[in-house]
Amino acid sequence: MYWTIYRDLSTRLAGKGCFCLLEMVSREEEENLTAPGLLGKQRLDGVLVLGSFDKSYVRRLEEETDLPLVFMDTLSLSGKNDSVISNNYLGSQQMVEELIKLGHRRIGFVGTLLSTNSIDDRYLGGQKALMGQGLEYDPVWQINDRDPETGMLYESSDYVLPKGELPTAFFCSSDRSAELFLSRLKEMGLRCPEDVSIAGFDNYEEESGMEPFFSTYDINLNGMIRRSVHILLRRIENPEYRSGITMIQGRSILRKSTKRSEA
Repeated sequence: MYWTIYRDLSTRLAGKGCFCLLEMVSREEEENLTAPGLLGKQRLDGVLVLGSFDKSYVRRLEEETDLPLVFMDTLSLSGKNDSVISNNYLGSQQMVEELIKLGHRRIGFVGTLLSTNSIDDRYLGGQKALMGQGLEYDPVWQINDRDPETGMLYESSDYVLPKGELPTAFFCSSDRSAELFLSRLKEMGLRCPEDVSIAGFDNYEEESGMEPFFSTYDINLNGMIRRSVHILLRRIENPEYRSGITMIQGRSILRKSTKRSEA
């Protein structure tokens, strides 16, 4: 997904007469608080930071440079830089409400809690939707999708499903997690949506050019990119300019992976 973001960012910046360079940050570099080498480049005018990073690493980035920083999918901690984020909380609330409208009363969650802020927000938004309808949630319906230490996604075979009767629907913290969860269900001889409905988050399939299958929350990636570029260029032109936290609204999309519950 981040390659798609980088491609679209580069295209948009090129249209503004700007040249964009990419530097990947490894898990080891993040853990060791190693700042990107690009920050030492003298002719660099500004930096877009893509993805979710640990707070200590965000703090390291903000201490390392006085260049304008704009974070996408991560919050600035210093208050001197700007952030553009998707509406994780309300988006997940809307997505789970769509499942409830389809008659689902037992809804599980796929995502490792306390691994990223976005996953936590999406979990809490889903819980708000359930609470609003007076629906109970069993903690055993929460399925980890990644290693809490490394953040690496599990293989589908590593997904540990709850014993006993499964919920009729699962809300997944991302479309990629939804894909892996579906693979796990197929390994168990279960079908989607005939046996279990699945909803994701991000609208990753559409952005990647795949034929969309999963019901999902479209985070409005183009809107995030446009706003991020606008803020960064304004910051470069006027170092005193601040936008703060910008939350981009998206929309829920229903597709083939969900159906009305008969239970």
